[in-house]
Amino acid sequence: MRELIEADIIEKEIISVELTSIDVVDYYRKYLEANLIKEIPTAVNPLPSKQFITSKAIVTGSLSVYFNGIKEHYTTIIDSTTFDMPIDIISSDIIEVEYIEET
Repeated sequence: MRELIEADIIEKEIISVELTSIDVVDYYRKYLEANLIKEIPTAVNPLPSKQFITSKAIVTGSLSVYFNGIKEHYTTIIDSTTFDMPIDIISSDIIEVEYIEET
């Protein structure tokens, strides 16, 4: 009888953890919907340029940069709104960013 009770308690704990995970994911999804910014950043200098600025402050680690539709993995963050690309961007290139706005 004791073994059956312990197994029942373990199952209840697992269910509780799963429900909590769903709640956290739902909260995070709503937070992203409210705070995710998608924009075309502004070049700091006339093109060709490597340095760009966003319109709002970026939460550390949330910046995604897309260079001609492909995610760029080698950007350098300068400050809360400025980042560097690894190469000069010319007028025919398209730079897009996604990030969570710092509140």
